[in-house]
Amino acid sequence: MVNQTKQISEADAIRSWLRQQISQHTDRSLDLLENDVPLSSYGMDSISAISLAVEIEERYGLELDTDTLWEYRTIDRLVQLLTTLTPA
Repeated sequence: MVNQTKQISEADAIRSWLRQQISQHTDRSLDLLENDVPLSSYGMDSISAISLAVEIEERYGLELDTDTLWEYRTIDRLVQLLTTLTPA
C-alpha cells in the first residue's frame, strides 16, 4: 500500500511538472490543458517537443528517443512512461 501511495504522489508530481512545461511551450493556461488530449492539439510542434524532451531528460536523468513525445502523445501517457522509467 505504501508503494502504491508513493507511485501516486510521484505520478502527481510528474504530471504537475509536465503540465507547467507544456503550458509554457504552448502558451496555454494550465486550466485549458487536459491530460488525455494529444499535445499536438495544443500546438506542440516538433521543435517544442524536442525542447520538452530535453527538459524531461535533464530533470529525470533519462535518455529519450526523439519521437517519444509523438508515441506518448498525451500528458497521461507521458506520466505513465516516466513513472516506469524513473527510479522509485
